[in-house]
Amino acid sequence: MSKRALKHFGVTEADLLGAGVQSRAYGLGADGVLRVFSPATPLAHVQALDGFYRRLDTRAVGFQVPRFDEVLQLGSVACVVEARIPGIELTRFLDTAPPEARKQALANYMAAAGEIQAIGYEAAFYGQILGDTPVRSDSWPTYLSRRVRASLAEAPWALADLTAPAAVLALFDSLALARIAAPRRLAHGDYHPGNVLVDEVGAVTGVIDFSVQAVMGDPLLDLTSAAFFFDDKANRAFAAGQAEGVEGFDEATRLYWLYYSFFYLSTKAAKPALYDLCVRSLNGAVAA
Repeated sequence: MSKRALKHFGVTEADLLGAGVQSRAYGLGADGVLRVFSPATPLAHVQALDGFYRRLDTRAVGFQVPRFDEVLQLGSVACVVEARIPGIELTRFLDTAPPEARKQALANYMAAAGEIQAIGYEAAFYGQILGDTPVRSDSWPTYLSRRVRASLAEAPWALADLTAPAAVLALFDSLALARIAAPRRLAHGDYHPGNVLVDEVGAVTGVIDFSVQAVMGDPLLDLTSAAFFFDDKANRAFAAGQAEGVEGFDEATRLYWLYYSFFYLSTKAAKPALYDLCVRSLNGAVAA
């Protein structure tokens, strides 16, 4: 599997920079990165991702996004060579930074979440940009409603754990309708500290790992995920505080927390703790 790719490029596990569900990234010289995708990721998906990145206009933002220099298949895995974006994951920075540097990095991180909408990308729909069967619509509330029902269909086991699935879906639909006037902008959809790179003083240098969660829709989706996808409660509270005063943020938070709770119902086997959190959130939303 990945051994063939590592041998082909002359890298080893000692060059590992980071690993996610979909891929593993290795340092390739001083300026390159080799990204090796899981065998479950088809080459066509990686090629579509390459095309997506090439269409992004990032001139209006102060950070970089990935750019693939080469896409290839080695044995059973797809690989890409990309330019290295300077910096380290914000997650790692927060682990060692002193308090004031941590606060500044979090403020920068939240500001970058709001900047993503300034990335130029043309699409005539609301909804998912990538994926084999992307969920799309001509309105944002309709996309949201279709997406959570698709998530539930992908995780039928959750019906046994949800106390009132029809009620929580009805609540979700009503909250989604309140965002009918949301603009159609690019949203990362999976914006959290592990997908953000910062330099030695906490300035954001890159936003990485756009995936099937990337959508054309409400920019507040990224601001919500940015504020709440922290294990550390203090970091979460400080990040959420940076969004105070943003119009619609409080209402959007409730909606998009439910959105992500539906989306991650598929994680029951791989991440049972996350699954349990999702179920508790959905059940709690309609509890008497």
